[in-house]
Amino acid sequence: MASPWPAASTQPSASRRSWRPTPTRPSTRPVVPLVELPEAARLTRTTAAVAVPGAPVTQTRDVLTQVMVHGSPLLADLLTGSRLGPFLELPAVRRAALGRTVLDWLGHGTPVNVLARQTGTPAQTIHTRLATAKRMLDDPLTDPDRRLELLVALRLAVPGWEAEVQSA
Repeated sequence: MASPWPAASTQPSASRRSWRPTPTRPSTRPVVPLVELPEAARLTRTTAAVAVPGAPVTQTRDVLTQVMVHGSPLLADLLTGSRLGPFLELPAVRRAALGRTVLDWLGHGTPVNVLARQTGTPAQTIHTRLATAKRMLDDPLTDPDRRLELLVALRLAVPGWEAEVQSA
């Protein structure tokens, strides 16, 4: 079960002693005001879509990044298309490797030599891939806003690129 906000108390009020919580009825009242119900339902659906299968109740605040990234397919497509367009011209194997390297480097925020040890990739390979990405993307890696956009776009795209390579 997914919930955008912390669950309300499942204890019945004094006026409703006969009420008993069930898995399909966890609270006696809405957790959000009724005017916010459509947005809460949308967040709940998105949270459920990104939640780990078989995991216990997930709250949106526990998966905010994933909800933001997967919350709007239109915005996700616009972001990946505008930030990763040059990568799409590469062969699938090279695109997946380059995307994974840049994603790991941006995501870990560690020096290349540390990333090389963590990933088992030679440091020179990482340096070369980062230089290639900077050249292809007109060096967005120095602008904080572009780095964030690139990180989000890569989080959206790289798993699909890697799946494409696996299925080939």
